[in-house]
Amino acid sequence: MKLISTFILSLLFSLFSITSDGQSFRKEYKSWKKNYKKTFRIDNSSPLGRVGTWRLKFFKPRSVFKITANLEKIDNGPVISFPTTTGKTMDYQPYAKAFFNVYSQPCTLIVYRSAKAITQKTYENFLFVPFRDYTSGDESFGGGRYIDLKVSDITDNKVVIDFNRAYNPYCAYNTAYSCPVPPAENSLPLEIRAGEKTFKRRGRAAKVQ
Repeated sequence: MKLISTFILSLLFSLFSITSDGQSFRKEYKSWKKNYKKTFRIDNSSPLGRVGTWRLKFFKPRSVFKITANLEKIDNGPVISFPTTTGKTMDYQPYAKAFFNVYSQPCTLIVYRSAKAITQKTYENFLFVPFRDYTSGDESFGGGRYIDLKVSDITDNKVVIDFNRAYNPYCAYNTAYSCPVPPAENSLPLEIRAGEKTFKRRGRAAKVQ
């Protein structure tokens, strides 16, 4: 009887932990989404302005897409000029390789840092993960999506990559904006049905020019 009671208590504790974790995940996501939309209203360069955020669409948040990745630091990586959607270039430096699994499938992404971080301390904590996946050009923006990280997020060569927070570049809303195109090595071989969806304007999905 005592053994059964212990088992039941253990089961209830596990269920409580799962429920608590789920509530925490949803709360954090809701806060992120609220702040994300807020940036469009307060940013003077916003392509949507104060009233356009109601048109933003997102996949349903799922904790399975909040992933802890192992990092392999890239020391003194060469500065790379990324092509952009307007034909210009933007300079980034590879910072680390991120290794993780999605549905048991091994995946790799290169984490970048703006080349400005080499000379300007303002940028040294900010990391950038541009990527494409099998939803790109269909359910999500064809030019790929971005995830922001910080050097301070890294602990013991691990970092949490939350694809639920993947967002569209500004050129997804207005082709006048210049946005770096994710490199081929950051194309994931599966669907990431998380984060921001394709933005539709005037009855059609925004396309890469």
